Amino acid sequence: MRKQLITLAILTLATSLFSTSAFAAEVQPKPIESTQPVQAEVEVQAPQVLQNQITSIRDNTSRIVTDGIHVDISYPPQAFVPDFKMELWSVTDNKLISSAIGNNQNFDRTDGVYHLIFNHSGYKLGDQFAIILRKADGIINNLRFQDDTPDEKGQLHYYDLKVNTNYQFKIASFNYFDGVEGEETTIKDLTATSIHPIKANLQTNSQKVGLFLQTEDGSPLKKTLVEIKLFDKKGTISSISDENGMVWLDNSKLTWRFSISSQGKSVKDGVNGKGEIELPQSVITGSQKQAVTIPVVFENPVTNSEITVNFSPVDNTELSTAWSDVEIVITSLKGVSSTYSLNLENNTISGLPDGTYKVAVKGKYATAKINANSLKIIGGRASINISLKARYTLEVNKEGKRYNFSIINVDSVANKKYKGKESLVFGVTPGESFLIKDNDTGKVETVFIDPKSERAKFILGMGIVLGGGVSIPHTGVDIPDTSGNPSYLWLGFVLSVMGAVISFVFYRRRKQKCHL
Repeated sequence: MRKQLITLAILTLATSLFSTSAFAAEVQPKPIESTQPVQAEVEVQAPQVLQNQITSIRDNTSRIVTDGIHVDISYPPQAFVPDFKMELWSVTDNKLISSAIGNNQNFDRTDGVYHLIFNHSGYKLGDQFAIILRKADGIINNLRFQDDTPDEKGQLHYYDLKVNTNYQFKIASFNYFDGVEGEETTIKDLTATSIHPIKANLQTNSQKVGLFLQTEDGSPLKKTLVEIKLFDKKGTISSISDENGMVWLDNSKLTWRFSISSQGKSVKDGVNGKGEIELPQSVITGSQKQAVTIPVVFENPVTNSEITVNFSPVDNTELSTAWSDVEIVITSLKGVSSTYSLNLENNTISGLPDGTYKVAVKGKYATAKINANSLKIIGGRASINISLKARYTLEVNKEGKRYNFSIINVDSVANKKYKGKESLVFGVTPGESFLIKDNDTGKVETVFIDPKSERAKFILGMGIVLGGGVSIPHTGVDIPDTSGNPSYLWLGFVLSVMGAVISFVFYRRRKQKCHL
């Protein structure tokens, strides 16, 4: 027994040692000395991926740009925006390419920038151009251009462009980034494009103060004499405004406060027709960097103005003028609108002060076109020309045969006889009806203008209305004809139905008698 127990113990120990050795040979665990190698591997891989994402490049520099040379000119927003004209020349060919004008129309008051575009059929990297300043308001000193790239010393160079001088530049490349952090793409593109315009600053005479004379609707007061009374008994200055309504004065000749007046005019919110002006702090302290402009608004004089509206109707107006009703909207430069309802019989507008306005017209039953979108009232007088074409018409004919008819329910033409062979077309209004008398037969019929059909056609001798309705006056019963079929078919249909009903009743009665 003892030998057996010893033998069993030896076998058990041997089996245990064999199992342990086999597991060890299969798993081979790594020694847990440090986790640093794993961290080092992550740190190496992550920067490599990030580097690949950041240095992703898209090169657009080989493209041909056809949307023009873009130039942005910065200028601090002022009451008055000066004008200037520039030209774009090819340096290689020494030829004029196009021109651009800087004015109030392309000046962005929010950003204080003139956005200019020179037309060009197509330019590329390396092309050389020159910009010439041809014209400029007298208040402009120069346009200061800045080079895109610094020189060898890291300095940026400026060039002051004056009238009849030029600034030369070359189409170069620049880089910008697109995308979110960690996934940016470097994009190489061209200068002078919409995303990288040529830039400059407009510099004006910093010794000048300009008074911008204007009416309440924003119109400049040109060639207007004003008197400026300085404070502290320093005297008075008289001056006449230029074509832009500007009065330019040397700041050294002004006191920090002064009054302004003009004979026969009143400054808005002034006292006894005079306005009081206080200079900005920059002028008073001598830190003025640009010409300063100050608006001076004069009240619009009250006049008995009368604007005549000249209508030119295309269609015949003998039967109706109601279709000529139009609405004319007149808007001041400050955005205040007034609407006037006019027609051929009421064609005047009163009460508007002198000034410049925008005009729009809309007809309810007519196509209305105005000859000009702007209106200038001078001395209380102006005119508007509008052409009218009726949307609804009534055509009368006899299919090429000679006719003789009258329209007896329109007083102005009740006694008139229309004779001829050609179709007559009248302008009409939906809902109107006309009694047309055929003078050859004495027959009178009614034509109703259906709002659903813009073209009504009446054929004499047949009593047919296409696109309208017709009736015989002595019956007073209108028979609508929206399908365009002859009205006598409707009458025949009704008579047929009535005959069928009567026949059926007689048939039933006769049958009942036969059964009895």
